[in-house]
Amino acid sequence: MHKKKRASYCSKIIFDPSGFISPFLIRIKCLLQELWQLGIGWDEVFTGQIKENFQNWCKEIKDLQNLKIPRYYFPDKIVIDNQDIQLHVFSDASLKSFGAVAYLRYKTSKGKFQTSFVISKSRVAPIKKLTLPRLELMGAIIASRIVKHLKGIFKDIKKVFCWSDSTIVLHWIKGSASQYKQFVANRVIEIQETTDPISWRHFSGKYNPADLLTRGLASRDLITFIKWWHGPEWLRDAENLWPKVKEFENELVNSEVTLEYKSCVIVSSAIVQEKILDPGKFSCLRNLLRVTAWVVRFVNALKRKSAAKGPLTSDELTNAEMFWVRITRNDSYSNEITCLKNDKSLPRDSKLLCLNPYLYSNGILRVTGRLGKSTHLSTFDKHPTILPSKTKLTELLIWDSHKRVFHSGVSHTLVQVREKYWILKSRQTIKSVLSKCTICKRFNSSPGTQVIAPLPDIRVEQSAPFTIIGVDFAGPLFVKDTNAKQYILLITCAVTRSVHLELVGDMTTDTFLLAFRRFISR
Repeated sequence: MHKKKRASYCSKIIFDPSGFISPFLIRIKCLLQELWQLGIGWDEVFTGQIKENFQNWCKEIKDLQNLKIPRYYFPDKIVIDNQDIQLHVFSDASLKSFGAVAYLRYKTSKGKFQTSFVISKSRVAPIKKLTLPRLELMGAIIASRIVKHLKGIFKDIKKVFCWSDSTIVLHWIKGSASQYKQFVANRVIEIQETTDPISWRHFSGKYNPADLLTRGLASRDLITFIKWWHGPEWLRDAENLWPKVKEFENELVNSEVTLEYKSCVIVSSAIVQEKILDPGKFSCLRNLLRVTAWVVRFVNALKRKSAAKGPLTSDELTNAEMFWVRITRNDSYSNEITCLKNDKSLPRDSKLLCLNPYLYSNGILRVTGRLGKSTHLSTFDKHPTILPSKTKLTELLIWDSHKRVFHSGVSHTLVQVREKYWILKSRQTIKSVLSKCTICKRFNSSPGTQVIAPLPDIRVEQSAPFTIIGVDFAGPLFVKDTNAKQYILLITCAVTRSVHLELVGDMTTDTFLLAFRRFISR
């Protein structure tokens, strides 16, 4: 079975980090992109020309076993001078792909010039269509990155040549990046930072080996394709036989370059349509609902639908709340509502897919849930109204519920909210809103701690035990065989914290002095 999953697997079985067979691999990359553009799923079978191309590509894999790649860049193994080693990078692009290929040019011991394949990189063109000059610029970007990578590996490379068959790209690279649009300017800056603009040269596209990266090649032909493995023929000749550098000033080049110049647009005025009522200007749900109810009553009076007087009723406040719920619903879930109205299934990327929502009679989006057959629960309990997480109405509803539970924590507030509404990412949203509550911050804040003062110098200086002491009494103690009270004299060393105990009969001065003398005598 020819499925996209299998095609993706086949494209990954060949490991080619150096890009030896990039012209062969770019074909399967373009085929995968075509499958994506056609919207074919992973397990869907593709047919027609795509199937035939995929079968041919798979059959050609076995021909790669005949490919032999030298392990040494310089088969002659004798290089006259490191100064003769040159790096040549060729770039090209088409509407399907772009890439670059690099070669080393060196002089053999016989005085002849030889070239060796080093590396190639290719990319599939973006799905968002770009002009051919911009794609050529993307190929030049890859060439500059290859130069940066190889110069870090081959320290002996002194000369670098970058080749492109696009005169427009060369005009951009040799110009000032500041005058171009952002897309071109950013890439020209990167190219100018990694390569010398003078090293970029123009040549005819029929000699470009990177052209194979833009249209692909069969594996059998690739193995024997000399231009891919060694570059154009003139690269093995003396420099005076290379393509001449020429001025590329003509009307076509100038017109293409002019398209990428920055344009300046002066806007004299802008019309902004503001909402009559903005929930962002209210800090309390009660105020928002009351103002909305008064506005609705005023509009109905103008239309002569009703002439209600007196204070606002609970029905008017409920209708005002449902009004804002519908507004929030239309702003956040318009695609889902359209699908439900047309009896279609929700998109796979919909955030409401796991909730199995349905439209209530008044246009409110509700959760289906598992309590639909309950007779003693209200509609809000069985089918909570769905609300998005990051809206002003959701924030006001959370504030109102938080105040109803007297500034309790996240769990209590969540229970209060769930009585009527099902908020996406509810716990995370409630935690974010409650983090701004000043009352909760005041009561949940930890008390300040006193900074402990440093110990006095007599406590930290080294000295003999009991050089510096402190005394205290403990007691009274009642000892057997006597009715008199007894006390303990505690003598503490301030440095080592050692303790000496003396038993005394009372706490008089004479008794203390006698006990102190006994302590000294020990």
